[in-house]
This record gives sequence, C-alpha cells and structure tokens, in this order.
Amino acid sequence: KLRASYGMLGNTTSGYYDWQAVYGKVNYAFNNAVYNGMAVSKIANPLLQWESVTSKGIGLDASFLNSRLSMELDVYDKTTEGILTSPSIYLTMGTASAPTKNTSDMRNRGVEITLGWSDKVGDVRYSLSGNFAYNKNKVVKYLGKLEQGWEESDGTRAYTSNIGEVSSTGGETGTLRVEDHLFDEYYLRTHYHGTGTYSLDGTVDPNGGPIDGMIRTEADLQWVRDMFTAGYTFNGKTVNQNNGLWYGEYLMADLNGDKNYGNNYDRQFTGKSSAPKYNFGFTASAQWKGFDFSMTWAGSAGFWYYLHERGANRNYLTTQTDVLPGDVRNKFYYLAYDKTAGSPIWDDPSNNLAAEYARLRFGSAGAYEVNDQFLYDASYLKLKTLQVGYTLPKAWMDKAYINNLRVFLSGENLLTFTNYPGVDPELGSGLDVYPIA
Repeated sequence: KLRASYGMLGNTTSGYYDWQAVYGKVNYAFNNAVYNGMAVSKIANPLLQWESVTSKGIGLDASFLNSRLSMELDVYDKTTEGILTSPSIYLTMGTASAPTKNTSDMRNRGVEITLGWSDKVGDVRYSLSGNFAYNKNKVVKYLGKLEQGWEESDGTRAYTSNIGEVSSTGGETGTLRVEDHLFDEYYLRTHYHGTGTYSLDGTVDPNGGPIDGMIRTEADLQWVRDMFTAGYTFNGKTVNQNNGLWYGEYLMADLNGDKNYGNNYDRQFTGKSSAPKYNFGFTASAQWKGFDFSMTWAGSAGFWYYLHERGANRNYLTTQTDVLPGDVRNKFYYLAYDKTAGSPIWDDPSNNLAAEYARLRFGSAGAYEVNDQFLYDASYLKLKTLQVGYTLPKAWMDKAYINNLRVFLSGENLLTFTNYPGVDPELGSGLDVYPIA
C-alpha cells in the first residue's frame, strides 16, 4: 500500500499572552525620596503570530511470505516557520526583556523504517520487530547569513565577523543558533596541538610547543614566553602562576590565523548537536505452552552533550587541600612545580606529566573556556524492558474458580551501553537529573 500525506498546523509553544507587554514593580527616586512604581519589564509585540508547521510525506506498507514479513517505510519533510524566540536586543532599548518574535524557520527531513517477522516453529510462536529512524535538521532562516573572514582596507588586514548579530545562544552549553547550521549546533574552541619542537636560540616556531596543548614542562612554558616575545597573544592571558598561563594550563588553537590563540574568532561549528540523528529499537517475544518471554531494546546515536559540570565547575570536585584523592591526582594536573623539593607534599613533576585535565584553581575558570574537550558522544543502547511469565493452565484455574492467572517477572532499564560519562544520556547532559529507575 502506498501512502502520501500533506498537512499544515499552527502552534503556540510559548504562551497565550506573549504578544503583550509585561509590567513589573520598580523603585525610582524623586525629590530626595525613593518611591514604588511600575515599568515595562518585557516589550510587547502585537505582530506576533503562531508558528506554522508544513509536513509532507510518502509511505509504503508491504507484507511478504504469507504476511510473516512486514515492512513500513516513511519519508518525510517538515518545515517549521516563524519559530517563537526572544532574541537579544541592544542595550539602548533599556532594561526590559526582549519581545517574543517569529524569528526563524527550521527544516527536518528524514526516513523511518520498521521491519517485522512473525512465525511459528512447532509449539513456539515468536515475533521480531526492528525500527530505525534518521533525521537531519537545519535552520533555514534566522537573523541573517553568517559572514566572517579577512578583509583588507588601506593596506591593513583585519578579521571580521557578524556572528554576534546573526546568532543567539542555544539551549545547551556552547551552542549557537545560526542560519544554515544545525539547530543549536555546538560552537567551540579546540585545543592547540603543537609539533613538540622547541628552539634554543631565542626564535620560536608558532607551530611548535606542547603536542596536546597542555603546558606540562619547562620547555612548554618557555615556548609560551617566546611566543609572547614574537608578538603572539593568548586571548588576553599572561604568563602568571596564579590566574594566567602556567603549568597545567591548556592552550587553545588559533584557527583563524590572527596570532591570538583561543579568542572568540577561534571558535568553530562542529557539525554536532544534542539532537539525535539516529533512533532505533528492537523487540522480541515468544510463547510456548503457557510460558512467554518479551524484551525491548531502544537507543539513539549521532548526538553529543557538553558536560558542563566537568568543564565549568571542576574546582568543586576536590577539597582545597594539598592532599589530593587518588582519582583526582591521576586525572588533574597539580602544581608539582610549585612545591618545595623535600617537603612532605612535594612530588616529582614527571609523575604528573600525563594528566588529562587542566590544573584546579580556586575561584577561577582557568583553562575551562568552552572547548571540545568536554563534548562527549552520548550515543546509547538500552534494554528497556524484559519480562518472563507463565500462564497457569485453564483446567487448574477452573477448579479454583479463577478465570485466568499469570505470574511473571519483569524488569525495566536493566542494561545501558554508552560511553557518555554523565548520569544518563537519555535524560540530558546535566548531573542534576533523577535517574530512570
């Protein structure tokens, strides 16, 4: 059977009264006294309209081999126009919040397929079913096209970008919403990767330095000093033990070539978002002489989470003492170079050269600018349900005047396969979620 569909829907996702202005209580000064008053806290937008969704699709239903094998195939194209958001406004507009506006259009295209098999072998009846879905989204209209690159005027070259005017922060840490990109695509810095070469004559190779970007040795730190001498900068940072570039700090890459390593122009779109590209599932069931068995697997792939707690709140993962727990000691760079040789807390710096994460610093974000070190593949596969049961024979139940009795053992969310280090990729990126029982 061949199917086709076309439809249009209206949607009000944000609320019934977002077109109206909102007033709030404020204090103001007059005649040497403070008075209570009212002021606009959110700007009105009388031109606000519903979001509109246009969906087109074709499908195919088929069965083969005396209906033992079945198939459902759907291909769809869905465009959402006039998505409601509250984009940033200029400070000259005052302190009121931005109005809700119809700012963007998004397109989703994909395919869904389900295959099923049902048969009987002797006294055993069984059925198998699997489904797979692929979806790709794209922001087709927003605040304008992104234009960035080098320009030359009067013999002076400068790197310019309008990204602040045509984008807004997305729903996840490190994401931006920009035309012609994924919805809330991750926009991140990346670690510098040097060649591991160093000069001893005072010159410097801008491609040399630490191989993975972390300042681990005296040669690494000297390379940074030589880079400053040669006119390179590192996003406003200086060589400083307390809050600057020091042992245990990561350097960010200079992707646009402006000799300033790790500034905002060095952030790049990753082609990744927190929306899964692939969703899949599998179910199986069987019955034999009163016994029954069923299980359901489900998973998603092709999506990533930025684990904000690892990137921004790392200082809270250990106590502020010189006695570091073993796991922290093995993972984080600690300031071995700053200890006094022979003291009880001193350690040979070579014991810490393989640290994965930058040094811990109290009261400072340090090297934890939003970067791709904390972006993790959140793909997962779960055994959602597993059930084994037995239905007692009807002859037994009739003697007990019972119509039907089935006993079973059931479990939910018994297995999870994932490389994501957070709590549960099905629940989101944060650590403050309640696990699925």
